[in-house]
Amino acid sequence: MKSLAITILNLEDIAVLEVKEILGTKKILNKNKKSQNFLGDQKSEIFDKKAEIVPGAVIFEASDKEIADFSYKSQSPKRVLKIIDYFKFSGSPLKKLKEIAEKITKKEMYNAKSFKVEAEDMDIKKKVGGFIHDKLKIKVDLENPAIVVYVYVCNNFCCIGIDFSGEIDKRDYKIFNCQRSIKGNLAYCLVRLSGFDCKKVLLDCFSGSGEIPIEAALYCMKKSLHFFSKDKFNFLKLGVKYDFKDGTKEKSLGIHSIDNSFGFVKLAKQNAKIAGINKAISFSKLDVEWLDTKFGRNSVDCIVSRAPEASKNISEKDVKKLYKELFYNADFILTKKGTMVFLLREPELLKKSAEEYKFKVKEERDVFMGKERFKAVVFERNL
Repeated sequence: MKSLAITILNLEDIAVLEVKEILGTKKILNKNKKSQNFLGDQKSEIFDKKAEIVPGAVIFEASDKEIADFSYKSQSPKRVLKIIDYFKFSGSPLKKLKEIAEKITKKEMYNAKSFKVEAEDMDIKKKVGGFIHDKLKIKVDLENPAIVVYVYVCNNFCCIGIDFSGEIDKRDYKIFNCQRSIKGNLAYCLVRLSGFDCKKVLLDCFSGSGEIPIEAALYCMKKSLHFFSKDKFNFLKLGVKYDFKDGTKEKSLGIHSIDNSFGFVKLAKQNAKIAGINKAISFSKLDVEWLDTKFGRNSVDCIVSRAPEASKNISEKDVKKLYKELFYNADFILTKKGTMVFLLREPELLKKSAEEYKFKVKEERDVFMGKERFKAVVFERNL
C-alpha cells in the first residue's frame, strides 16, 4: 500500500530524507568506499526506503503501522495519508474523483460508521463528500467522524486518501511567538537543508522565538513533537495499534540559540521548556558583532536563521551594517566546509554582503508560509 506525506512545496527532498531515516533499513557501507548524499554530507551508511517526489508531497510504500510511525516521528509533513488513489489532471479533478468515489469500498473506509472530507478547496470538499455518501450511505459527521478522507491538490496532481495523522504541522510548544516566528516544519526543513547532523554545531543568531534550535534539538534527541498529545492522531480511531516510543533523554547538544533581544531569548527558552528540551540548547543574548568572542575560529558547522530585513522598525542602512557584521564573524567562526541557511523575503542585499566576505550562493529555493513567499538561501565559502 502507498502513503502520501504532504510537506512544503520545494522542500520535498527533506521529507524523502525523513522517510528513509524513519522507515528505512540502515545499511553500513564499506568504509573505503565513501558515499555522498543529496545534501552534500559524506556518510558511511545508507537507508533503503524509497520515496517519490510529487508537487508538495512524497509518495512511499508503507504498512498501516509504518504510516502511523512516520506520522508520529516526522517533523516535515503537514499531513500523512494512506492513499486510495492519485492522478495527474488538467482542468478540474472532480470527474476523476467521482469515478474513484464510485469504486470505493467500505473496507477501504475501515468499515467506519461516519466520515467527513477535508480539502483546501470547499467545492471539492463538499462534492467528494457527496460522492462518497451516495455510494456507501455512511453518515457524514463534521464534528467527530470515525474517519477523515482528505483530498490533496497541488498544481496538476491530486490524491485522495485516508488521513492518518490529522494536521501535524502545528507545534504544541509554540505558545510564545514574535514577528520573526516561523512554522515548525519549515524551521526543521531549513535545519536539514544546512546539512546539519547531531555531531555538528548549529547556531541560530537571530533566533526569535526559537523554532530553528528547538526543531534541531528534537531531531537529535529523536523526541516526537507530539510527545504530549499522543491521543490526537486519526489512526487511533481506525484501530491501528501503535506503540508510542521516543528516543534519548534530554542532553546538552551543540545547538545555540542567540538573539540580541533579552525578550526574544526568554521566548525561545519558554518554548523549549514546553517542548521538554530546554537543557539541550544553549541560550544567549548577544549581538552578531560579538559572535567571535563566544565561538572559536572554525568552530561552527551550520548557521541557520530567519534573517532580519528592512522594515518600519529597522532601516536598510542598519540592515546592511548587520549583514556585514554577520558575514565578517561568520568568516571567522564557520568551518571551512560550513554552510549558512537564511530565510527572508528579499535576499539581494544579503547576497551582496556575502560576496564581500567570499561566500557564494550554493542554492536558493522559493518557499511559502501560508500565502507569503520567502526565499531559503544556502551559502558556502567561495574556496
